[in-house]
Amino acid sequence: MAIRIGPLVEYGELCNTRDYSVTGFVKLKGREDPIRLRLTGNAGPDLMGWRIAFAPPAPEAVTWWEPEADPELAETLQAEQIGPTGTMTAASVVKVTACPPDELHTRCKAGEPPPFLEKPRLYVEWYSQNGRVVIEIADPRIERIEYVDIGGPAIDKSQPPEEDEEPDLSEGPSIAIVRRDDNGEIETWEGTAREYLEEREEEDPYGLFSDDLRHHLDRRSREADRAAWSEEARKEWEEMELLDDLIETSDGEPLISFLQSPGIYRPPDQLDDEEVEGALKGILMELALFGVALDVCEHFTPRDAYRLLVEELLPNQRAHPELRGTGWVTSFMTHEFCPECEAEADRHYEEFKRKHPELHGGLGDDAEEDPAE
Repeated sequence: MAIRIGPLVEYGELCNTRDYSVTGFVKLKGREDPIRLRLTGNAGPDLMGWRIAFAPPAPEAVTWWEPEADPELAETLQAEQIGPTGTMTAASVVKVTACPPDELHTRCKAGEPPPFLEKPRLYVEWYSQNGRVVIEIADPRIERIEYVDIGGPAIDKSQPPEEDEEPDLSEGPSIAIVRRDDNGEIETWEGTAREYLEEREEEDPYGLFSDDLRHHLDRRSREADRAAWSEEARKEWEEMELLDDLIETSDGEPLISFLQSPGIYRPPDQLDDEEVEGALKGILMELALFGVALDVCEHFTPRDAYRLLVEELLPNQRAHPELRGTGWVTSFMTHEFCPECEAEADRHYEEFKRKHPELHGGLGDDAEEDPAE
């Protein structure tokens, strides 16, 4: 069953200006902060390459019946929505009725012509931690802000990238932590599990407290603070405690164990392009329920991403299934395995060193050497 949030939408933005990536936000009635989108895949042909802003029609322009919004539904969605894209288009048409369903039923039984109107429709679908989410807006207001041709660089994208030395992922997968600060503002922290633990260790760099004493003091401090917190803040803190405990006490489970039918997938060479994308999104759909995301760089095709997923990530990388239903997101990125991304990063670094030699403790390429040395 889909979570249909169209009646709750106040406004939003979609951005598909990078190949195989849709980002944006949606402001919903009944929710103070917008939900953020970080999705894997492309929008439909009419929205591909575009950054758009959208909103429902002005209230005075609505002459048809619309279902009532349930504000409580907005609070059930995770703040950061990750997972694969579904159908995303503004080129479809929907039939709407000028009367509520019970009146329509009565008219149909009486043989009266149904009072239908045809309106353009924005249809945005994705699969996230919450399952299938759908935004459907009749006669939307849409502003096309920016267009980028995302046909890709002039390389043969039908072939997988050349094999290169795999990066060292011993520090664990990337973790994105989304939480509120002391002022109630949303903040995001990104890094590896090891970096997260190292930041925690900075609180006691000399190891003066035993683990048992530290846990006892932390627990007493949390119990003292918890009474004054709201239910929302208490939930966020409990999720943070859960993540702390999992990082310290568990290595997690292989990603393949998160799938309903682990091991039942076809090799990429046996699938055509359409089948590859369907298989890729099917796996990402299941992983999204556990807050596991795959960000695809501009150099990887869906076939490249599928090959990486089934041959490397599913059997060899791990995450914590206990985080299902929480706001934590574990991100894996194809650029960590991409020679083109690595070469671009090296070029940017060398350019930065040339422009800012004083930050590197030495002379840049454009600086003159001291003849006395």
